[in-house]
Amino acid sequence: MAQPEPYTSLTELRKQHKLLLEQRRSEDDAPEFIQAIIQFIRRGSATGVLLDTEEARWDAQNLLDFWSNEL
Repeated sequence: MAQPEPYTSLTELRKQHKLLLEQRRSEDDAPEFIQAIIQFIRRGSATGVLLDTEEARWDAQNLLDFWSNEL
């Protein structure tokens, strides 16, 4: 499997998190929504190498943990 493309920044990761929260309101159990969560987690995990502070890495990890728990 190819390595997923990381988000360009923590800001982009947060933006995608917010979009998923909005999408969850209408598509909570839809297969496409589940795939969007999986993709978010994969891309978010790949983003870790771009984050240069411990605080940014913890912030990103909290978002990934949130969606992991949702699955």
